[in-house]
Amino acid sequence: MGENCFKKGSGKESNFTHSGNWNSPNSTPKREFKEVKSKMSDPTSNFSDVSSQKENTLKKVEKNSSELSSSEKVPQNLLQPRPSSHPQTPTSNSTPPPFSINLPQFPGAQPISDAQLSRILPLFPNLKNLLPKKIVVIGIGGVGGFCVECLYKSGFRNLIVIDGDRFDLSNQNRQIGSQFVGESKVEVFKRIYPGIAGIDLHLTPKNLSAIFPILEEADLIVDAIDDLPVKIALIEKFWKKMVSSTGAGRRIDPTKISTAPLSQTHTDPLARRLRRELKNRQWKGDLPVVFSSEPAKKGGSFIGVTGSFGLTLCHLAIEKLREGEKKRK
Repeated sequence: MGENCFKKGSGKESNFTHSGNWNSPNSTPKREFKEVKSKMSDPTSNFSDVSSQKENTLKKVEKNSSELSSSEKVPQNLLQPRPSSHPQTPTSNSTPPPFSINLPQFPGAQPISDAQLSRILPLFPNLKNLLPKKIVVIGIGGVGGFCVECLYKSGFRNLIVIDGDRFDLSNQNRQIGSQFVGESKVEVFKRIYPGIAGIDLHLTPKNLSAIFPILEEADLIVDAIDDLPVKIALIEKFWKKMVSSTGAGRRIDPTKISTAPLSQTHTDPLARRLRRELKNRQWKGDLPVVFSSEPAKKGGSFIGVTGSFGLTLCHLAIEKLREGEKKRK
């Protein structure tokens, strides 16, 4: 360090002893400062020398980058934008693929012994001619399950049942097979009623057309569902070979159950909505249905009513087949 950096009490700075004298007019630091100051005061300079240095530096970087070996260069595919991991949203012109499902074949007529039919043949003399008919039962819950039970015990085996639900504890007050909690209703029914076929599918208006080949081949369609849009779509297309159930829940009196053409039903809210929606679509047909004249309560289901609905629906199904057989003669 230099000596006497400050003279005590003088109030003036002393000369700083250094190899380059700061007070010397020819000292390098002072000269450089004057040069920079003159450039700053000159509006035309704009530090052109600094800009030129920057350009030279960029050129050197580009040159060095171009001289990299092929192993050192960044692969071009890594410079491309990475594809999105999310699926692309279909454009307005794209159409989703049609819903499809593997459809079973109708099981066909199966031999039934006279002993098995001995108690029913006196009531339906032409029953043996009806047993080979192809029947589809849609919905095998509290109503449809008892309809299948009735048809099967009456000798009908050429059956396909359709339902997409699983059994749960709330089904055990009224549904056949509900002891198999968590299992597919269709698979359980195929075990309980050997020889029938099934489709494990929850029907919607969008996937309904997937089962049209089965419905078109069928001689009779039994509608035991309470999904109004699906019900309407079925009736509009297949009503001529259908029998249907209206609302069976929220009632306790099976003696109030009746059968009638849909156009003549009353009291039941589901039947009323069904008639109104079909009228809005200018539907001109009619079909036999099961309904109840008992006013609906707030909630709940009773096997005495739902089971009776299903058994009555079975009666309508057999009568529909008998009428069709008479027309063909």
